[in-house]
Amino acid sequence: MLSKVLDSNSYEVVRLSHSDTSQMMANKDKLLDKLSESMDNRFSDVGSGILSNTKIVSFQQWPNEYSADQWTIVKSYLYKEPTTLERLTWSEANQKLRRSCPDIVDLVDLVLCMPASTADCECGLM
Repeated sequence: MLSKVLDSNSYEVVRLSHSDTSQMMANKDKLLDKLSESMDNRFSDVGSGILSNTKIVSFQQWPNEYSADQWTIVKSYLYKEPTTLERLTWSEANQKLRRSCPDIVDLVDLVLCMPASTADCECGLM
């Protein structure tokens, strides 16, 4: 297909012609600016909500030193009473632990938003 276009200098009955390099570069810059603007608009809320929790999977966002303190705080909160886990909801735990264990809470939020299967996606393709 490409060789056909190159040999005939046309594509689907549209005559292709060479333009000057400066015009081509200006068009390329416009295209990249529009693409960048579209990406910014599409992902404008990446700093908040569930999208911001995905930062946990980026190694650059991890703390320099691992702190077992957050995990210890979570375990002690969850097991402070024998019946705590039976009646505790993630919403309650999230509110209680958000300030003291932000990394663990973000990780659990991220895991909880993942679909259990891809069945919905697969059905959408049919």
